[in-house]
Amino acid sequence: MPIRSMTGFGRSQFEDKLSQITVEVKALNSRFLDIYFRLPRHLNALEVELGREIKKRVDRGKIEVTLTVMDSQESNGLSLNVPTVKAYQKIVQSLHDELGASAPKAPLSTFEWLQLEGVVKGSSATGDLDLPAYKKVLHQALDQLIETREKEGAHLETALKEQLSEIHEALTLIDEKSEDIRLGLKDKLFQKLDILTQELQQKAPALSGTLETDVFATELSLQLDRLDIAEEVTRLGGHTKAFQELFTATKPIGRQMDFLCQEMHREINTISSKISHLEIASLSVKVKQAVERLRQQVQNIE
Repeated sequence: MPIRSMTGFGRSQFEDKLSQITVEVKALNSRFLDIYFRLPRHLNALEVELGREIKKRVDRGKIEVTLTVMDSQESNGLSLNVPTVKAYQKIVQSLHDELGASAPKAPLSTFEWLQLEGVVKGSSATGDLDLPAYKKVLHQALDQLIETREKEGAHLETALKEQLSEIHEALTLIDEKSEDIRLGLKDKLFQKLDILTQELQQKAPALSGTLETDVFATELSLQLDRLDIAEEVTRLGGHTKAFQELFTATKPIGRQMDFLCQEMHREINTISSKISHLEIASLSVKVKQAVERLRQQVQNIE
């Protein structure tokens, strides 16, 4: 399954001799699947059925569906709904009677009158189309939406792989340098311990026999073990591998990628806190920045 962005747009239209159906579907980022409809009032009952169709094809995102139904140009079915116009006029008159001088003075233009709901009516055929017709147009719009999501997803995949490559390179250097740094520090500490022992033997021979060098050596070894980041490096490498494998998944992967980003961030924080060496610190910053870019891009993946 190709990676899909959560943003996209689709539009479809159906027209016969009587009616014209237009469906527009817009998708935005969201942690869950949220569907919002804008339908003609007489079609509100379709929300449940159309929502089910969307859930079959979309896993995450804020989905806004706009459906309009009009008489086709061939039907010549548009006419003025005179009773509705008169009802609006009565409301306007009541407004002036109630508010008096404080009522709005600017009259509505003819175009504004025609935009009021119910002023222009079409033939009754617009409300007689069956559910399969609306579903068909919806699915055609969803086809287009998914196509745009997958195109954007392809660009995101390229960017994600670049960040993973950067993390892998930095992590390899951290792994190589950290062991050298730890062994170098170990040699220095034991050299200092030897020097301290020799000085004590020279300056205070009576005390030299009481110095438990084995205890010092053991304590130094324990301290050095705390600088060992092999486990963190292994786990971080495992997370990047798991992330890479998601590119071939057969289901939406956005949530899993987001979780792996959190785990990667936790491991690199542990690494940087264990070893304060300048080179390791610099490489850790690079990894953190790459993980943060990953996390930001993952927020737009279904």
